[in-house]
Amino acid sequence: MKTIGIILDSIPYSGGSYQYALGILEAVVTFSKTNDYKIIAFIRQREWRYLLKRIDYITELTGNYIRDALIIDKHKCFLVIGTSQAGWSGWLCTPTIEPIQDRKSTRLNSSHVRT
Repeated sequence: MKTIGIILDSIPYSGGSYQYALGILEAVVTFSKTNDYKIIAFIRQREWRYLLKRIDYITELTGNYIRDALIIDKHKCFLVIGTSQAGWSGWLCTPTIEPIQDRKSTRLNSSHVRT
């Protein structure tokens, strides 16, 4: 059985990033049920524990990226999904999917304007 890791490093009162993490978590749980994958949740905030009753295994991270990357890679997941823009793909040896922010430029100059 293959394992999918999900990194939940937002906090419940962090607004949109927390809602995004909840949506990704639900999608991973649904996918794992239909495709026979095991899930490991890597958490930094203990508040996540009450939401993770359907997860096979939970590991608490330390907050140190190097140490946490070693912990995550040790689990030999098929894939790890990050739910924040923490840059996990740069720290992990495991294949990683993580979000990027669509940043809107607030500075316009004449080269951006067509006439």
